Amino acid sequence: MLSFVNRIKAFRRMPPLLAEIGNGAPASVEALIEAVFAATGELRFVQIGANDGRANDDLTAVLERGRIPEEKVSGLCLEPQREAFEALLRTHAGRSGVQCLNLALGPVEEERTLWNLAEERRGDRRRGDFGSRLGSFDRDLVLAQWRKLATPALRDLPPEAILVSEQVACVTFEGLARRTGLTSFDLLLIDAEGFDAEILRLIDLERWRPMAIVLEHKHLSAADKRWCFSLLKSAGYRIGGSSKDLWGRRPVA
Repeated sequence: MLSFVNRIKAFRRMPPLLAEIGNGAPASVEALIEAVFAATGELRFVQIGANDGRANDDLTAVLERGRIPEEKVSGLCLEPQREAFEALLRTHAGRSGVQCLNLALGPVEEERTLWNLAEERRGDRRRGDFGSRLGSFDRDLVLAQWRKLATPALRDLPPEAILVSEQVACVTFEGLARRTGLTSFDLLLIDAEGFDAEILRLIDLERWRPMAIVLEHKHLSAADKRWCFSLLKSAGYRIGGSSKDLWGRRPVA
């Protein structure tokens, strides 16, 4: 259950959530994941932007509780950053049903430039550590987030002292399905550092009809937030959310 303070933060960042109190949606992402398993008897998922499978990862938190049998778990985890991907492989080692791919999702199959913080800048956060979580195709977003959260004495560093880039491979969702043999899934998880709405636009929800969807809204524009909310609402999802994420679940027939 969201605390009162977190509810206020959620409504400030995603005002349409105010109308969704008491609609029957799960109260957290972890509760949503467990609800999918309870409804289907298995957990079939696609996770876009899995990072290392640890940082703020509700899926791994649920799996590590051990209440969902390993043989009932199957899914795809996409992570374009090479360093984070190597850690992701270690996180899901031993989970035979989980396939990790060093890819990004995109509208066409191509290579794109992904930006992140230089390793020496990851400890500059006022509280905690940035890690590799800021990886994004939007260079300005990475810079803005670093300057917002870094210690004040460092905020005037030039971009070349803050950022590194790498070329990453992009695949379309239909191409991903062909490559992996994906035919259906129940849970879609998106954490794409400001590109979550773009990712959602690349997936034909009428064709795939996942039972539940989670995306990160905190880096989205107001227009993209409204679009994501309206899309889920019009597709029949019961909406829930926090100051960070927006989620929806289709009612069980």
